Amino acid sequence: MRWIVMLFWVMVCSTMLLNAQKMEREFRIDQTDFPEEALEFLNQLDLPFKKVKWFKEVQEHRTSFEAKIKVEKFLYSIEFDSLGRLEDIEKMVKFNRLPPNIQSVLKQSLGAQLGSYKIVKTQIQFTELRSEKVVLTELSAQNSSIKYEIELFTKRDASKRLMEYLLSNRGEILSSHEVIVRSSENLMY
Repeated sequence: MRWIVMLFWVMVCSTMLLNAQKMEREFRIDQTDFPEEALEFLNQLDLPFKKVKWFKEVQEHRTSFEAKIKVEKFLYSIEFDSLGRLEDIEKMVKFNRLPPNIQSVLKQSLGAQLGSYKIVKTQIQFTELRSEKVVLTELSAQNSSIKYEIELFTKRDASKRLMEYLLSNRGEILSSHEVIVRSSENLMY
């Protein structure tokens, strides 16, 4: 029990040090603007998806591309670097579908750090893929490294903030960022 309490406080303290701001902009693009190497990878997948949504994500010091697909009621985001090399695959899930021990650790550490919060998006992130010819429905701990990405709203000083947390497969907080969304991106004409 003492070990769990110590681990909990180490996670909370390290999270405070890792907290930073993250400015990103994601927008739809045409398939013709997607890197050729990434298109080749997607064409090799033998999956029952009908439609692909193409995105470009621009952050302060990097650019990436995402293909978003739906396979068997699950939404996947397949992310590539600017040259078209596979970076990771993310599967959107509901928070209550995560392993119970992960849910428990997350609730404890987030509750201690933030007080009140509301989870808006949960994803399982598959990284360090051994083969670029991976089939999404067969992703597992044996062929990739699993992490969790959580987006949530929290209130601080009477203002809402959107936060993004990256967690290990044991629920340890690896990084956290406040996501800054420019108000002009929310305007639709």
